Order: sequence, then structure tokens, then C-alpha cells
Amino acid sequence: MTSRIRTLIRDLIDADVVDQPRYRAWERRHVRTAARAGSAVLIVVLLFDAVAMIGVAPAIVALNVPLALAGGTMLIALTRRSGPRRNPTGAALILGVMALTTSLLPLGLVPDAAPILLAYVPLVIVASALFIPWNTTRHAIWTVVCIAMVVGFVLSPFANPMAAHEVDDLITITIDSVLVSVAGHLVLQRQRRSMFLQRMQVRSLNQLAARQGTELRSLAEELRAAARIDPLTGVANRLRLEEDLEIVARRDSDRAGGAALMVDIDRFKAYNDSHGHLEGDRILRQVAAALAGQTRPSDRVYRFGGEEFLVLLPGASIIDALAVAERQRAAVEDLGIRTERPGRADEDEVVTISVGVAPMLLGEPSRSTKTADGWLQAADAAMYESKMAGRNRVTVRQPDAAGRNAVA
Repeated sequence: MTSRIRTLIRDLIDADVVDQPRYRAWERRHVRTAARAGSAVLIVVLLFDAVAMIGVAPAIVALNVPLALAGGTMLIALTRRSGPRRNPTGAALILGVMALTTSLLPLGLVPDAAPILLAYVPLVIVASALFIPWNTTRHAIWTVVCIAMVVGFVLSPFANPMAAHEVDDLITITIDSVLVSVAGHLVLQRQRRSMFLQRMQVRSLNQLAARQGTELRSLAEELRAAARIDPLTGVANRLRLEEDLEIVARRDSDRAGGAALMVDIDRFKAYNDSHGHLEGDRILRQVAAALAGQTRPSDRVYRFGGEEFLVLLPGASIIDALAVAERQRAAVEDLGIRTERPGRADEDEVVTISVGVAPMLLGEPSRSTKTADGWLQAADAAMYESKMAGRNRVTVRQPDAAGRNAVA
């Protein structure tokens, strides 16, 4: 029993809960809601009693009507953003005092109805204590106010018309009501704080789940992006190329035009065999960087396979594509990477590229996939023409609508 009381007291004075700004805001919001409802109930009861007593006790009517007007004013004030809305506990205490006042004064104004009116006193004390979710300190204040008001009424001239046993009943009822309200408050307050902690835990779990969901989506995007990047050169890979080609194939027509560049590193196999694969990987990275450095933000460089690269130039005319291809060819040559291959005719021979250019044709939607195959094949064929013509040059081929290639 002692441990239960100790646990109950610890829960009620738990600073970790009471001092939380969120808990105070939560408590204030619920007190405000209860005060609004209490104001509405008080107005209805006061007006109902005034109507019922209009021919019996005009003094009650004179008391209830001003109190009802005060309750209406309080109800309106609780809906505004300032005043009682920001301090609903004070409004709740005022409403409790008004309710208890209208319960005590009729005992002296209508002595004959005292046995019936006595029922209002415990109802007000217990209902105010349990219905309004104020904290333990404010509940203690409310309890002291109730006892002080009852004692003051008993000692005032208003209690003179009451019989001695009725006064005793009032005191007994007040003490019992206070004890019931205290017990009920202890139970409800513990439940309220437990409910608040549970809500905060659920909220924290929801926030954690939201953060984890965001992190997972971000990680998924990073993984998706990483899966579409060639790990050696840092340019896009064949998976990204296939996706981009599907986008091209789904378009009604390539009204903006464009071009494709097929790029191959000259004599790369011989260089790779002579200098080793690590040196070959370095060359691939340098060439990829040189190609990407001569493109627009809207263009994209792909590693097509081995030492081959593909460059898509959406919206570029054939003249623009030739200019980009020539800049890329010159940029790789300017790297000045000596081949130092056995049997070379030129002692200063450097790594170069051969480039094939093919324009993207305007095609019908049903033939867009075939059209893409056509200009890719044309670019590849043009690149091989550059090889056959002596390497380190740019060649153009024009694909026809059926996908066959024609020399430009």
C-alpha cells in the first residue's frame, strides 16, 4: 500500500512530465476546452433556474441572470487569441467560483428548497475537480477555494435562514465532496499524464519512422544513381543509356533534333597491353573527363563498353554536334599522353580518339525505337570510318528512316 502511494505521488510530481513545454501546452488546451464546455453548461443551468424560480424567488432570478451574462462573456473571451484563452486556468477558477456561488446563495434565499438545492454543492465541487484537467497544484487551490467559500457562507448572514441540521449537512457534504474530488483527481491526473506520455511516444515513433523513411528514400536514390554510373570513369553507364533511350523512344517525335557521338580510343588495346591495365584505367578516366568537359549541361557521356564512349547531344544541330566532336577530339589530343607503343612511326605519338557523328532523325512514335537504333548504328559506322581513314578524326553519317546508314 505504501509503495502504491509513493508511486502515485511520484507520478503526480514527476518534473520530467510536468515541466515539459508540450505537456503544459497540452494541459492548457484541454483546460480551455473544459472551460468552454463548463461556461455553456453554467449558462444553461442558470437560465433554467431563473425561469423556474421567476415566480417563486425573484432574488434568484436577479442573481442568475447577471451570472449567466458573465458566463457568456467568459465563453466569448475563451474563443479569442488573448486573455482567458492564453490563461484558461484562471477562467476555469472564475467559472467554478460562479457555479459554487449560484449553488450556495439560493440556500439562504429559498430556505424551503434547501434540501434540494444542497445537491448542487457536491455536484459543482466534484464536477469542477474532475471535468477540468488542471494540475495538482491548481486542483489544491480549487479545493481550498471551495472550503473557504462554504465556510464563509456558513459564517455569513446568508446562512441564517437555514436550519442547524441543514448547515451540518452542507459542511458534511462539502468535506465528502472534497475528498471524492481529491481521490478522483489523483486517478485521472495519473491517467492523463500516462496518456500524454503514450502520445509523445507514438509521436516520437512516427517522427522516427518519417526520418527513417526519408533516409531510406535518400539512400535508395543514391543507390539508384550509383547503379547508373560507371565506377571507373564516373560517367553514365549502359543501364542509364538504356533508360534514356527508352525516354527517347516514348516521345512522339524528337522535334528539337539532336545528335549522337560514338567515341573510341585509338590503339587502346596496344597501349593497355604495353603499359598494363592500371595505366589503361587511368587513360579511360582521363579521356572520360576530357569528353565530359566539352559538353553542355544538357548533354550526357556514357561508357558504351571497353574503350568506347557514347555522347548524346539533345537539341543539337549537326553543325553543333560536329563542333562538340571536334572539341572533344582536340581535348583528348591535348592531354599529351604518349603512347610509347612498340613499332610506332612517330616518336611523339599521343593517345587520340576517333569520333562518329549521327543526327537523331525526326520519326513517328511507332518507329521511334527503330529510329534510335538507326542513328546509334550510324554513329558507330561513322566512328569506324574515322578509324579506317587514319584515326584522330571526326566523321558524319546520316541514318535513314528505316535504320540503314547513308554516308553524309
